[in-house]
Amino acid sequence: MNLVDAFKQLFVAVMEYLFRKDAPPQTNLTKLKEVKMNMDYGRFQLALAKHLGKLYKSTQATGFELISKKYFEGAADARHLAYILATALHETAFTMKPITEYGTMVYLQGKKYWPYIGRGYVQLTWAYNYEKYGIKNSPEKALEPDRAAYIIVDGMEKGIFTGKKLSDYFNSTASDAINARRIVNGTDKAQAIAGYYAMILQAIQESLDTAPTESPMVYGNDDTFVRAFQNKFGLVVDGIPGKKTWEKLKSLTTT
Repeated sequence: MNLVDAFKQLFVAVMEYLFRKDAPPQTNLTKLKEVKMNMDYGRFQLALAKHLGKLYKSTQATGFELISKKYFEGAADARHLAYILATALHETAFTMKPITEYGTMVYLQGKKYWPYIGRGYVQLTWAYNYEKYGIKNSPEKALEPDRAAYIIVDGMEKGIFTGKKLSDYFNSTASDAINARRIVNGTDKAQAIAGYYAMILQAIQESLDTAPTESPMVYGNDDTFVRAFQNKFGLVVDGIPGKKTWEKLKSLTTT
């Protein structure tokens, strides 16, 4: 994916959450939920590489597939899976492998939740959360890939982490990829994760045996995206993604 194509993807993601209240009705939300989700994982990896661009690495393949398969053990909604994977991508520092919270031993031991520091595909913390998954006495088990996949899927679907769950933000009337971050950690990096979500959702749709024919991000052509974006942020409205437009977009997706 070249730079222009990559930023087109980011424009779609940014416009999805900045203009979701003003956007045309998303008529395919029910279709997304009801579609039979038979994933072609080879096609999925190719689509992820296409849509994530430089964010994608072949070493992430196992993590993307493992979490997806764990998700498909229950109910299927493409948006839910996309947001779970976007969260894992961020929480694992783009490795898509269960990791331990970064920091020196002194730093980690200073945490109020020590020794229940962040572990897994989602940074599981605090003793009570480890207890919910039966690993309070063996917290390192949160790093086991299959268990870690179960924890991120179960926790985000049921609202285990914060009381907020995926169906609060992705349902028959809403698709809110920015506030969905509250499922795990307030609004920390919410804008960036919403961008990953949009790209992964497209990859999922392209990898299903029966995929929706509509995009969940229906806002018109690229010129419309750019003009609306420029107008919202007080830029010169010319429909041309010039230097100042790119800089504003990058600031929203990397902060």
